[in-house]
Amino acid sequence: MAKPTAPQPYWLYLLECEGGVYYAGIALDVEQRFFQHLFGTGAKFTRARPPLRVLAARAYPSRGDALRAELQLKALPRADKPAFFALPVQGSRSTPKRRSTSAVETKQSKVNAAEPASAGQNPQRPSMAGNARNIGSVGSTYQKV
Repeated sequence: MAKPTAPQPYWLYLLECEGGVYYAGIALDVEQRFFQHLFGTGAKFTRARPPLRVLAARAYPSRGDALRAELQLKALPRADKPAFFALPVQGSRSTPKRRSTSAVETKQSKVNAAEPASAGQNPQRPSMAGNARNIGSVGSTYQKV
């Protein structure tokens, strides 16, 4: 009987490319992905700016965790990107976070109290009746030449 294998971790990596620019991505094998970028078979960005070296890499238990970390990394200013890898890894999100029922009920009650729902309208969605603009009169001011 074969031993069950542990799932391979996904890696978030940061490359330094020609011109001093950074490139961040995820991969199962960082070394293989680096060479793909180097030989022009990686991302379009690295075809124009070939990578010089791998600055940092960090393993994540799932692809989703690695993608979330990549988004966090890309949102940082350039100067803070290498330091991102020195920070502790945030916990895995195996289950999505949800709002508590009381927060949802509070939001719904505020919407319902602000404006009563008319027949056939979704009570969770405020009416747009007061926000409608009459754009039909705009065409009458123009003349055909």
